[in-house]
Amino acid sequence: MATESLLSDEYVIIESITNEFSKEDWASLLEKNDLHHTCPKRIRKSLLFGIPDSLRGQIWPFLTRANHMDFSTYETLSQRKDKIFEPLIQKDLARTFPDHEIFKDTKGPGQSGILRILRAYAQFDNEVGYCQGMAFIAGLLFIHIKSEELTFWAFVSIMFDKNWREIFTSGTPKLVKMLDCLSSQLETLLPEVYNHLQTENLELTCFSPYFITIFGCKVPLQYGMRVADMFLYEGEQVIISLLLNMLSLKQRKILRMSFEELFRYFNSEMAKECFEEFNFETLLSPITKYVESVDDDYDILEG
Repeated sequence: MATESLLSDEYVIIESITNEFSKEDWASLLEKNDLHHTCPKRIRKSLLFGIPDSLRGQIWPFLTRANHMDFSTYETLSQRKDKIFEPLIQKDLARTFPDHEIFKDTKGPGQSGILRILRAYAQFDNEVGYCQGMAFIAGLLFIHIKSEELTFWAFVSIMFDKNWREIFTSGTPKLVKMLDCLSSQLETLLPEVYNHLQTENLELTCFSPYFITIFGCKVPLQYGMRVADMFLYEGEQVIISLLLNMLSLKQRKILRMSFEELFRYFNSEMAKECFEEFNFETLLSPITKYVESVDDDYDILEG
């Protein structure tokens, strides 16, 4: 498919295009910088298939529209220190992707960069400020985007457009709603797993870190970035569907586990194990089935 067919005023024509983007197609799309007139099904299929690593730093700002924002705002905000939030941010820097090259040095580009990014966000959204978990999201974005300004606005997009800030407000209302949605769909789609967890008195709050950090702190970086590819386009349903699919794939193993085994498995082993055993397309291929069956729950989440 020629790259000039990527965008068109004739949306019907674009809807018929279902093949994933090539690297050249992605480059053409980025040059046109028009997400609104691009076939959603084709974007989704391309993200699921896998985007070129060399273009991820451009594709993420494109998906979040970070490249449309005013960089001068970031420059001003990133220089303002808050006596409450600054120490909290500093405390979390060394714990954010500690094995990644750019984060190893306290004065290196990684820690210095996300310090300024999170400092700017605390000023931008003083109602939320800074909370633990934000550093993993900002860090994951910064590793691939590299530009502080673009990373900041991509982070703002997640917090506001995806309403992730309500995970960090009092009572964590969005996290509660998403965990309720996960529980509801688990009971419907995987009743044996649901009943087993109930019998073992295991609360689904054990999955909270996956939501809070968008899989950033629970799986190797190469898997977390693939989750982020889809999340930046589709939002929380990606995380819910991914967890449901993992629980389905590991159902037999889960049903043989007791409380302590389950907690340890969910907290540090299941996601990594699934990513190692199954390709990404397999892990996310049932999303459509799950989304179709949980529309009412997602309507609640968006409300």
